[in-house]
Amino acid sequence: AAVQQLGFADQVSHVSTGGGASLEMLEGKAFEAVDLLDDA
Repeated sequence: AAVQQLGFADQVSHVSTGGGASLEMLEGKAFEAVDLLDDA
């Protein structure tokens, strides 16, 4: 894992992948809140 490679493993107690939302974003799904920020 990146935290181990970078030497931060002893400082991290929890790592979240973002669940389904991050997978959907990687698939190219649009998110209304992100689209609004992009338009700002």
